[in-house]
Amino acid sequence: MEGKQIFNALQRDAELTDAAAKSGFLQWVLGLPDGVSTRSEAMRVLQDLPDEEMTPSAEAFRGYLQACGWSGSIPKRRRRRRMN
Repeated sequence: MEGKQIFNALQRDAELTDAAAKSGFLQWVLGLPDGVSTRSEAMRVLQDLPDEEMTPSAEAFRGYLQACGWSGSIPKRRRRRRMN
């Protein structure tokens, strides 16, 4: 199922909880084809979603997509100075 469809389903029912958002996110991730970058797909879905007036579950789903699309830098390991 497409991310936008899941978001719209979460947006239609204000009674849905965070558990529904988690379930929808897992359904979206597990439905991606092999070899597809989850980060790039999450960024693509986020471009199509509205920025305001969301139900709590739709907002949580958007947050999961944002976390999936986050590209934090990995700290480099520092070598110790050699003692002479």
